Amino acid sequence: MPALPGLCSNAAGQIHVRTRAVGNRGKAPFGFEVREALDPVHTVHKLAQLGAYGVNFHNDDLVPFGSTLAERDAIVTRFRRALDDTGMKVPMATTNLFAHPVFKDGAFVANDPSVRRYALKKTLDAIDLGVELGAQIYVMWGGREGMECDAAKDVRTALDRYAEACNRRCERRLRRPAAMTLRRLRSPDSSTDSLLSTRKVERCDRPSSGTTPSPRKTLRVWSRESGRTPGQNAAAAFRLLHSRSRKLAWLKRCEPDAFSRLHHVLLPHDWLTYQMTAGCTTDRGDASGTGYWSGIDDQWRFDLLSLVDASRDWTNTLPVVRQADEPAGTITRAAAKHLRLSAGILVVPGTGDNMAAALGLGVNAESCFVPSRHAAA
Repeated sequence: MPALPGLCSNAAGQIHVRTRAVGNRGKAPFGFEVREALDPVHTVHKLAQLGAYGVNFHNDDLVPFGSTLAERDAIVTRFRRALDDTGMKVPMATTNLFAHPVFKDGAFVANDPSVRRYALKKTLDAIDLGVELGAQIYVMWGGREGMECDAAKDVRTALDRYAEACNRRCERRLRRPAAMTLRRLRSPDSSTDSLLSTRKVERCDRPSSGTTPSPRKTLRVWSRESGRTPGQNAAAAFRLLHSRSRKLAWLKRCEPDAFSRLHHVLLPHDWLTYQMTAGCTTDRGDASGTGYWSGIDDQWRFDLLSLVDASRDWTNTLPVVRQADEPAGTITRAAAKHLRLSAGILVVPGTGDNMAAALGLGVNAESCFVPSRHAAA
């Protein structure tokens, strides 16, 4: 069955449902909610009837913002009883650090230290809530970090603040007797990166030494190629600091066993293409968002990836880059049967949302450029 919004499944085929998905009140960007709020206990019973294995939530989905300690305990006790009655599990928990206006400047990277302290306390409380309800995974999602105020703070200062918050959360996990995995997830609104797990939780600060590319070293390589200083192109500098090469460096440093098993680096978009065609391809638009693709030379920047691991042959690790209208392959028989389509249908890689929007605006080779704000840090 094709995946539906709000649903996720694991290798055992167990369906997990987000309370935020089934409890969506239908609020439009310029309007108000059109549905009443659902009782989380009712949600648990209904999902159990439908055969779901578990339910995931943001902390505010269960315990409303501003609840007193007594109210919180009563809500959790009632929810726990519903889980016991139905046999439902809570595989994952996370924190809402984006809905309240106080987080408009970010949560862990906000310039106001009181906001940063509040965000950390809210997160640590959510970790305790997840553990109390049996969650084995805590997702760290930085949806507001840098979203609204890209130029309001120094990028390196923001990264230091975010690293400090991550370390504090990992320290809380190490002090908990129950096992819990911490995972970091990029926003689905921005070329979504893969889920990174810190099963071996250690002090993984922002990489800055050894075989890990430091921000300044990465920027120096970029500056040599472009002939510009980072200050002449703050957007490009920001992208390099957040590029996927730095996430690969984090994976090599903090989870070397997982890194040693790395065969291909694909965006979710490319993974779907792989599932349909059995071929590893991407498009030029999404490749340009990785931080290690040269739009000038139309080729991968293996010199930047060598800063992550100089001993690895990255040639076969990265997908083949196609034009948006160039065939990526044809749909396999297995994929066609699963999707109830005809075998042999042509599949093209398409492109990213921002690139497609530019085409929709009529941007072409003779046009200058269209500025696009990144959806999340």
